[in-house]
This record gives sequence, C-alpha cells and structure tokens, in this order.
Amino acid sequence: LTPRNGIPPIATTGDIFEDSLVLNDVSDKTKIWYSWQDEPHKFPLFNYIRFETKEADEVTLIRSMGQHIVVCLRDSAWRVDFLPRPADSEFDIGRVKTQIEDALGCVGPQAGALFNAGNGIQLAYISRYGLVFTDGFTWDIVTDDLDWNETVNISKLPQAILINNPKMYRLEMYYPSHGSNVNDKPLYFHYHPFHNKSDNSFRAKVSGPMDIPSECVFVANIGNQHRVLVGQTG
Repeated sequence: LTPRNGIPPIATTGDIFEDSLVLNDVSDKTKIWYSWQDEPHKFPLFNYIRFETKEADEVTLIRSMGQHIVVCLRDSAWRVDFLPRPADSEFDIGRVKTQIEDALGCVGPQAGALFNAGNGIQLAYISRYGLVFTDGFTWDIVTDDLDWNETVNISKLPQAILINNPKMYRLEMYYPSHGSNVNDKPLYFHYHPFHNKSDNSFRAKVSGPMDIPSECVFVANIGNQHRVLVGQTG
C-alpha cells in the first residue's frame, strides 16, 4: 500500500525549491516530484510535473536558482517558475514550465554547477555539444574555441563531473578524454571578469586539458563543502 502522503522516489538528482524537495524519478524518467513544503519526506501522488517531449527525453539534472528551478533533460532544458499546489485557484501543472532550449540538454546528474560571475547566479552544465551557461531564460555555449568532439569521449560523457570553485573563480570539469573510458582529464573554465575576452563578451577562458595521475575522480561533501577527490583504483 502507498502511504497517504506518498514516499520519496528513488532519485539521482534534486534540489530545494519553494521549501520543497524536488527530485527526479528513476522509475519514470520524464517526471519530477516535489514534497510538501518543509516536509521533505512526504510526496503526495499529485505533486509531480511531467516533461513529455518527442524525443522521449529523461530528467538528468535539477538545480534551484532562487526565483525558479532549472530542470535539464538529456536533450533539452526547462525552467519551472513555481510548484503547483492544491490550494491554487488553478491547479494547472502545464503552465508552470517553459522550455529554455530544445537540443542542448545535460549529460548527467553531476554535470552541472551554479556559479556567479558578478551578474547573478547562472547554471553551467555539460551537454553533448559543449559547456552551456544559462540563467534560466537565455543560454549560450561557451566552448566555441574548443574542438569538443576531439576533446571529450561523447559516449562516456554522462559520467563527467562539473563543480564550482568560487575561491579560484573557476568551473572545474573532470571528464573522459577522447578515447578514454574514465574521467582522466580536467578543464578549468575561468569566469572572473578579469578573464573576459577583449570584446567584453561573456566567455570563460579555458585552461587545460591536463594530465592527472588517477583513474577515478569523484565528489564528496567534506565540512559542508564540495571537494573533488582523486585516487587510484585497484
């Protein structure tokens, strides 16, 4: 039997938005679920938003950006402006979501990071075609200067990791290089205003790729801060 207030779905990505826990669902990859406000363990059966696309897409990344939440699918990106509640005069799930982009989705649940380059919070995420920046309304690929297909292994890219290092003003991308099956290379995207290009276009300067003496890279929470741990396997 399903409890009256529901149970949390098995999820790979999620965030807090409007005091609710928002999660994807590995058993139905087109949905996100959201809990009661301030009750993250209760997920009523009607508290969900479905993303139906012609590509039979699936949710890969959820990130709250304060006034809205960005939901990235494998082949598209969406903005959710608010979470429908039964008390709303019009409980209409369809009117809360807006498509940001219809081809540049996020490759995986660890492939996105929030950052602030001085012009507000943005989300950076790894797509199959390059690194994308979005504020939830507009988007841009910022890896135009890279030969992306010769830099990364597209087929293994879902395991890539992207984190923000605010102290160094850079996004750190750990990824499988072309021909590799493990996250064996990092790229650093420097977003401090000092690094903007001469025409003042907002493009993070890139350093790398570099060699790292490891076969595995993963993220852990240490002292409430994200840390990238590099280690040998075997």
